[in-house]
Amino acid sequence: MQRQVCVYLFIQFNIIECTPQEVENLMKAFKGDPSALQAGGVKLSGAKFTYLRSDPDSLFAKKGGEEGACIVRTTKTIIIGIYNAQTPAGTANKVVGALGDYLKGQGY
Repeated sequence: MQRQVCVYLFIQFNIIECTPQEVENLMKAFKGDPSALQAGGVKLSGAKFTYLRSDPDSLFAKKGGEEGACIVRTTKTIIIGIYNAQTPAGTANKVVGALGDYLKGQGY
């Protein structure tokens, strides 16, 4: 059985385990079909976020008032940045996007 791993960024590094279905739903959204996320929300390691929008390389979701997730796809990785009230959404999106751009530039 293959294990899917997602990385939680900001404040501290934690490993969270995403189920194969959670990763599959993210990949479908990146490929232009976010219907599963629109209907059931973005689930990351069992935590539910409200889907906001996505494009071929990025996905954005919100949880409660000021919490959310910015998810970036590179050639070989999916970077998940989960932020809270201490980190503005724009800052989180910028940092995760920059990390994604860096990894793409390195062939990942």
